Amino acid sequence: MKIAFISDTHGFEGQLNVPKCDVLVHCGDVCASFGELSSIENIAYWFEQLKKSDTVQEVILVAGNHDTNFSSKPEMSKALLKNSCHFLQNDEVVINGIKFYGTTFLDILRVSNNISQETDDRVKFYNTIPKDTDVLITHHPPDILPLSGTIDGFNFGCPILKSVVEQIAPKVHAFGHSHEGGGMFYDGTTTYINAAMRRDRFIYTIDLIQNE
Repeated sequence: MKIAFISDTHGFEGQLNVPKCDVLVHCGDVCASFGELSSIENIAYWFEQLKKSDTVQEVILVAGNHDTNFSSKPEMSKALLKNSCHFLQNDEVVINGIKFYGTTFLDILRVSNNISQETDDRVKFYNTIPKDTDVLITHHPPDILPLSGTIDGFNFGCPILKSVVEQIAPKVHAFGHSHEGGGMFYDGTTTYINAAMRRDRFIYTIDLIQNE
């Protein structure tokens, strides 16, 4: 199964040259600004055209921090996607024996001064990820430099997420959010992919052997 990964398209998905693949995974931030429904309509149309042209067979999407409409207007936003993709919000889909699990940044995005409580919440949240996940899709990156970092030294990565991923050991963990950290890294067990769109619009792909 050939899987292509993109993230943080922010309205310029039409500029991308998506390779022919079985599954296209979008790791969030489809909105050009914050939460505009027109961006959801546009991405849904683009997904549909990719499927009609036989470029991709299936599409999977999770929400990013710019996609606030999935929190403020969840039903309307999901309705706009129609049948263009599998929208995963703490949910899974199995395609040809490969389990994809998607979890959204919005569920842990909060304004809080209670660091201890937020840490506990993140531990509980990420521990709900199924242990038999093959491809984990998040918007927020794990703490894995340089994929989670920026050129000025800031690290967007979550160490709690990284710890959970190491325990689950999926074949792939795909994410975005850190625009300057785009890249791929294999630690001997899991392939980590920061699919955030770079200036060269490079799209990462991987071939997975289907489960028996």
